[in-house]
Amino acid sequence: MDDILDVLVAHGVPGATIVRVAQLIADAKLTQDRRTKNAERMKAVRTHVPTSMHTETQGSSLPSSTINNLKVQEERSEIVALASEFAEFYAAYPHKVGKRAAATAFERARRRIPMAEIMAGLARYAAKTDDRPWCNPATWLNQDRCHDQPGPTQEANGKAKPKQQQASVLDFASGFDARTRMQLAERAEIERQRKRP
Repeated sequence: MDDILDVLVAHGVPGATIVRVAQLIADAKLTQDRRTKNAERMKAVRTHVPTSMHTETQGSSLPSSTINNLKVQEERSEIVALASEFAEFYAAYPHKVGKRAAATAFERARRRIPMAEIMAGLARYAAKTDDRPWCNPATWLNQDRCHDQPGPTQEANGKAKPKQQQASVLDFASGFDARTRMQLAERAEIERQRKRP
């Protein structure tokens, strides 16, 4: 660096320009030092075995390709287990629509909720006796409906319907088409209104 500055002085370059050149040379040297240190750090990171690996691979002399293969095998086994759990869930779900969206929602839900809780909630949901429409499986999972605790259903007047009466009407009407079931429900409502004082 001193040689360059001597040449500039000898050629009559103004002092301000010489100072600026000296600053540029110093900045370039600093940048080069940083790049060298970063390259050394990256090399150390690439050869370091992560602490999140299993204990049998920590500190061992396994080549990185073997460690990568172990990671891939772990990921594959997790994917296979998740696919198996989803198949179990989807088979038990009463309203089979939007399978791809349900699979994505199931994967996210499994990060938050254990499989046992999902299946217990699904059993409660599948046993519902009210006439509300079924949720799509993705909606049911995204809203964490497995935690729902359904209460007794309400009639229009606010009184709870007895579950036995509700189940018997549904059992009786299940053999008919939708229009006939609706007509039977209307007749049953008219009869209930007549019986009230």
